[in-house]
Amino acid sequence: MEESPIRLVERLGELQQIIKEKPQDYSCPFVLSTIHASKGLEYDAVYLLDVIDGILPA
Repeated sequence: MEESPIRLVERLGELQQIIKEKPQDYSCPFVLSTIHASKGLEYDAVYLLDVIDGILPA
């Protein structure tokens, strides 16, 4: 948890840069995706993290 909204935005920018610079590991069996990006795709197992009852699904 960040100490302020400004620091949260800064941290999101830092994480975005890390993701852009990291080379892809095609041997990794995991796919991190948004719900919208995964529409129409089929997976053997799906894990939803940080889901709040009554918020998701809307």
